[in-house]
Amino acid sequence: MTLHQFAAGRSLAGAELGGRVVVEGGEAKHALTVHRLADGAHVRISDGEGRVVVGPVSGDSMRGKEPRLVVVAEEILSVPRLAPPVRVVQALAKGDRDLASIETCTELGAAWVTPWEAERSVARWPQAKAEKSAAKWRNTLEAAAKQSRNPWTPLLEPLAQTKVLAGRVREAVASGALVVVLHEDAPEGLVDVAWRNADAWPVPEVWLIVGPEGGISPRETEALTGAGAALAGLGPRVLRSSSAAPVAMAALQAVTEALELAGLGAARRKHSGQAPKMDVDD
Repeated sequence: MTLHQFAAGRSLAGAELGGRVVVEGGEAKHALTVHRLADGAHVRISDGEGRVVVGPVSGDSMRGKEPRLVVVAEEILSVPRLAPPVRVVQALAKGDRDLASIETCTELGAAWVTPWEAERSVARWPQAKAEKSAAKWRNTLEAAAKQSRNPWTPLLEPLAQTKVLAGRVREAVASGALVVVLHEDAPEGLVDVAWRNADAWPVPEVWLIVGPEGGISPRETEALTGAGAALAGLGPRVLRSSSAAPVAMAALQAVTEALELAGLGAARRKHSGQAPKMDVDD
């Protein structure tokens, strides 16, 4: 049976085997009231930074107005991030399609999420509602991490405008990151773009930039590619804003696994300067 996972609300770097981890507030209330966890039930407590404590609920747990979930640490896990780490730049989209995208990307292991107010974004974050909107995104990331038993909760970055985003893309490319703009008119597929970087795989970071329901404007495309981003497609069909990033993440994970199985990427660089060849039907 898969164990329920709850957020520690603090770092677990100092957790010790046999010690007690205490979760308080709304998270404790949810565990003890909604899930009705009994004494002795095993759970996972995660700090969202790769550390997880697994153990039984202690009889010291308290229900009531000031609930406390107390867990005895039988096992302590330290889980590394997926490599390469993925940064999802998700344009604001109507109908909560942006939230659907980042939810699934969290389940797939995204490391960072950047909300992007693109030119064609119908949804907006006016200053008066920006904090509330960011909290909604953050809550979505945290809930998705718990549901998927992901020990890493993606870091939510500040809302970005295109000019600032292009500057960050330029810096990322200069540091070795692979920055990809998912675009329906791209001359090649995402797998092709990733495979061209096989000798450097895993790269320090992969950026996936996803436009809104109206697509990325020509001016934005020019700004991002001018900063060093590559255009990549996801096949012959046009995906919704909610689907593009998750599909791209799944494709990248498949590429990473294929390179590892083939002994390519970092391992290959030790033995050969030749680039791998692969026919891909995108």
